[in-house]
Amino acid sequence: GDLPALASQSAGITGLSHCAQTSPFISTMCTILQYKSYFICIGKDESQHTESMVLQSSRGIKVEGCIRMYELAHRMKGAEGLRQWQEEQERKVRALSEMASEQLKRFDEWKELKQHKEYQDLREVMEKSSREALGHQEKLKAEHRHRAKILNLKLREAEQQRVKQAELERLRKEEGQVRLRALYALQEEMLQLSQQLDASEQHKGLLKVDLAAFQTRGNQLCSLISGIIRASSESGYPTAESQAEAERALQEMRDLLMNLGQEITRACEDKRRQDEEEAQVKLQEAQMQQGPEAHKEPPATSQGPGGKQNEDLQVKVQDITMQWYQQLQDASMQCVLTFEGLTNSKDSQAKKIKMDLQKAATIPVSQISTIDAWLPSKGFQSGAARQLSKTHVRDDPSLCCHHPAPVAIWKPTGDSPSWLKSWMALVGTDLKHGALVRCDSHPPL
Repeated sequence: GDLPALASQSAGITGLSHCAQTSPFISTMCTILQYKSYFICIGKDESQHTESMVLQSSRGIKVEGCIRMYELAHRMKGAEGLRQWQEEQERKVRALSEMASEQLKRFDEWKELKQHKEYQDLREVMEKSSREALGHQEKLKAEHRHRAKILNLKLREAEQQRVKQAELERLRKEEGQVRLRALYALQEEMLQLSQQLDASEQHKGLLKVDLAAFQTRGNQLCSLISGIIRASSESGYPTAESQAEAERALQEMRDLLMNLGQEITRACEDKRRQDEEEAQVKLQEAQMQQGPEAHKEPPATSQGPGGKQNEDLQVKVQDITMQWYQQLQDASMQCVLTFEGLTNSKDSQAKKIKMDLQKAATIPVSQISTIDAWLPSKGFQSGAARQLSKTHVRDDPSLCCHHPAPVAIWKPTGDSPSWLKSWMALVGTDLKHGALVRCDSHPPL
């Protein structure tokens, strides 16, 4: 009957040995139970050896029964304690398992939190890098726009500078061409004045001055203008200084011709006065030779209607001629005053008008046609078309008593420009505002 009990006890000890791997306390209990089983087995062998002796005594039987009872109670008590101990160990194992499971959960949560934090940090780093890249890109775009703007400004300034240079070059060429045409006009006028100077050779016998000096100076002035034109053609276009020098030379030529004309006029007056004195002397001598009758006839003839007039015509100039001469002098002075504004003007249009007026003023009378004497040139008309209104001029179909063709009737008003008055002064017209200007009151051309 003890063998099954020992077998079950050995099986329990074997089961506890498996649990001893998880707890030191269980391992110690398993060791104690193994020793106890070993002593029991030794006792069993001894009891078999002394069985024959114990059976012989009843007291020994009782003691053996007590021992067996005690062993049984002890085994039962050990089994109960073992069971309680196993339950407690199981509870501890479950508690440890639950604690380990909770720790595993916490570890998983911590690991997940760490991963999430790392992901957030990585995301923030990526977003920061993206923002920095976008900021750098925007900065590069702003710099590119700024550079493009500066480049466009430079290109625009270069284009404006190029256009300005082209415009200045065009204006310089136009001014140069205008100056060149003006120089040619001055040269033409200079040649005409030189021809007039050469034409005065017929009065050489009357002059008290040396005509060769006038001609020499005139040739020098012509050569001076020719040299200016030649130098201007070689250098490209004439300058304002060259034009001013040519104008001074032309003015000197005009003054020279005017002085020569005054000398010729003075010489002619002296010659006429001398001839008149000689004629009077001859007349007196003839009267003295004819006698008393001849002395009475001249007063009677001098009192006739035609005698006094013929003598006046020989002695002095007519009043109407002097009035016309005075009108021409006044118009000339007014023209000179008006030309001062054109001379000092820097406007190319004014210079062009001045050149046309100079041409109109210096053309000989023999070369002036009927209509050209009253109408301005085409260049003058085109330059003045923007300033001259229809109320300033109209065509009169009626024939002038001094001209075989229709003439232009100019009607100046209070707002008439000065250049119009200057041109009217050149053709010898009346400058009274609002009055119709005709050529009836002027000598025929």
